[in-house]
Amino acid sequence: MEEKFSIYEKLKIELFERVLPAFVYEQIKKDNSFFDMLQENRVRFAHDMYRAFCESEKVDYPYQTEDFYVEEIKIGAVTALQINMPEVNMHINDIFRAYIVCAPVEENRISCKYFIIKRFRDTGDCFIIYIDEHGKEYLGEDLTEHITDKKYEQWRILCVFTKLTLDDLQIEKENEEMKIHNGWSRDWNKVDWDEIYNKVVTHKSKKGEPIDISKEIGLNKEDLMEYMAWILENDKKEEEKLLIGLTLCSLGVEVSDAEWAASNPEILKEIIDEMLKE
Repeated sequence: MEEKFSIYEKLKIELFERVLPAFVYEQIKKDNSFFDMLQENRVRFAHDMYRAFCESEKVDYPYQTEDFYVEEIKIGAVTALQINMPEVNMHINDIFRAYIVCAPVEENRISCKYFIIKRFRDTGDCFIIYIDEHGKEYLGEDLTEHITDKKYEQWRILCVFTKLTLDDLQIEKENEEMKIHNGWSRDWNKVDWDEIYNKVVTHKSKKGEPIDISKEIGLNKEDLMEYMAWILENDKKEEEKLLIGLTLCSLGVEVSDAEWAASNPEILKEIIDEMLKE
């Protein structure tokens, strides 16, 4: 069955799912105080924007200011504006509420996220949807069983906001470290590979079995691939030997054989090439 939208429903979805999040992100990026303005004018801003949309389409505006109930929620340093829609149509994919959530992350900088609570007509399910600054939507937690419990909904929105903000800060930190280390995730010059190699050798001499690199020395496959690229870029011959030996040991090769192969990479390459031909 095809969804049938009235002009007002089309304008509401366009405003609260596309235009408003983009507008909020753009203004916050320019000036943090924009959120303070939203707080001060929370009773009017949703109403005024919706009315402007209707006027642009030359249709009568059907609501009053009080039809848009905007609640301010404060928990610690986090502030959320919950925008309650005046009407919800159960016969379309419609929006129940929208949230603009902000919190300071450092001096003169805030984290701002935009969410909607949306009901899907075909299943009747209600979900948190996070909309990022590029307009991309991410389907979040199922609130179907809690759609009338606003306290639970608010708590879950704040939990998602906190996780997203912490993830952003972690990415920023990693990007800063990459800049500090000339594009690498860490300063590979300061990694004590002799200690790591000795740890592998000790493990094998005691247990006689392959070593799980990520578990034993805290380096995963991506780390080793980056280190290999760093070696090639910086022409580090000694480090190259250590990496070859470490990798072979981790695969179960005897320590003496791994050390020989690491010291004779050209012969090792010939052996591997011959094996691949077979």
